[in-house]
Amino acid sequence: MKKESKILIGFIAVLLIALPLMGSVIAVDVDGQESNETYNLLGERVELKGRNQRIVWFFKDAEKDIIAGTITARDRNILIVTDGDGERLNIVMSRRWNMGQDVVSLNQMFEDGYVSIGETVSLDVLKRTFKNGNDVTATIIFCYEISTGSNNLYAVLPFNIN
Repeated sequence: MKKESKILIGFIAVLLIALPLMGSVIAVDVDGQESNETYNLLGERVELKGRNQRIVWFFKDAEKDIIAGTITARDRNILIVTDGDGERLNIVMSRRWNMGQDVVSLNQMFEDGYVSIGETVSLDVLKRTFKNGNDVTATIIFCYEISTGSNNLYAVLPFNIN
């Protein structure tokens, strides 16, 4: 594997770990440019660093989409879904989910049978695709809603997605 591909895979892995931890404020200037500063709840100016900049980067050009497919496997907070075209997709999942009055962890969601491997689902997601200078394309997919035959589950996040 080429060094550039390994670096890109490492970069994607870092983003996949950071996205579920989105408990920070996101800011964009009025003209649509990224801002390195924002204000906390007390009105104090704070500078965006590290994880916050990655979150802003992801949402700046993210697109909503719906993915229908079968759950093939799950590893920690990554759900592997095979769509109708046979394409295998790795999807970042929130660690906490809501159904009705219940809030459950991602582990509980599978253990308690809300969702299971082999089940057909419809996922509402945010997608961000980017290409590096070597024409390598990567897509990050973040799920915020899951619909099964009998359940609708919603990601518990510090913001709303409309």
